[in-house]
Amino acid sequence: LCHPKSIGHGTNLQTGGNIVLWYGLPWSWEQYYQLNGRLYRQGQPKKGVIISHLLFENTIDYIILSVLRLKEGDQRQLFSAVQQFARNYKGV
Repeated sequence: LCHPKSIGHGTNLQTGGNIVLWYGLPWSWEQYYQLNGRLYRQGQPKKGVIISHLLFENTIDYIILSVLRLKEGDQRQLFSAVQQFARNYKGV
């Protein structure tokens, strides 16, 4: 049991398990991503990490999860654009 603000940075949890159960979601994609990344990293003895969400019908958590997924898509597009720029303009 942890809070993403207190354990999302500077900790290595990959040997402590491979399952995350979110029972309350942050609005911050960075907090969500960082906490999940504490398990999904080099040294993880399991083949994969399971990220689950405990959601109840007609709650704001459904909205927050959809916003987090949109933010993730935005981040992926930004990273892709930066990588494309770096490939095209190495000498600049």
